[in-house]
Amino acid sequence: LTRLLIFFAPFLAALFIAFLIEKPVRFLQKKFRFTRGAASAVSLLIFVLLAGSLIGFLFYRLFMEVWDLTKDNADYQYILLRIRDLLEVNFESVITRMGNTVSTWINMLLDTMVAILTSLPQVMLYTIISLVSAFFISRDRDRISRFVFGQFSPGWREKVKSVKSD
Repeated sequence: LTRLLIFFAPFLAALFIAFLIEKPVRFLQKKFRFTRGAASAVSLLIFVLLAGSLIGFLFYRLFMEVWDLTKDNADYQYILLRIRDLLEVNFESVITRMGNTVSTWINMLLDTMVAILTSLPQVMLYTIISLVSAFFISRDRDRISRFVFGQFSPGWREKVKSVKSD
């Protein structure tokens, strides 16, 4: 099930994005008389720009908060002085333990960085697949709805219509 989800994840994301841009697509179709394809493309472009800006802003704020936290903070300077005093008392055993701990942290950091860097091509591929799929799902929404609706038996169609209208 997990492996199937990996393959369907870009398309599920595309369905969600197509759902999010549906109202702007209808607005562009009604107000500016765009074709469904042009309205979908413009809405998707605006969505990508807004989502990218929001993600970029969040990463920027996170970076700035961490940066401000590490700059000239008196509490951290006090903690560093206390650590230095403790190190002077138990220098040899602490240095050995610290060396092992630091080496473990560096290995974990490097492993994480390698994992992130090696997953970037897959993330980019999934993003591109999701965006292209969202465009086509949004553009052909009526056709897809008619096809899916046509797969139900006549008895179920009435039930689906009542659920959809509610």
